[in-house]
Amino acid sequence: MKRKLSQNELAFAAGISRAGLSKIETGKVSPNIDTLEKIANALNIDFLELLDVSKVDL
Repeated sequence: MKRKLSQNELAFAAGISRAGLSKIETGKVSPNIDTLEKIANALNIDFLELLDVSKVDL
């Protein structure tokens, strides 16, 4: 949301399907390390920043 990317845009940039990204976002599937790295790269953030749950607004 902060990057103002649609789910489609992020999925395309990460090289994964929109359906797959949706399942990750909703917790229906757990991504592997490679997929997490692709998402971090697409967001232009460090891999560890993607995993930092202390920055998540709940």
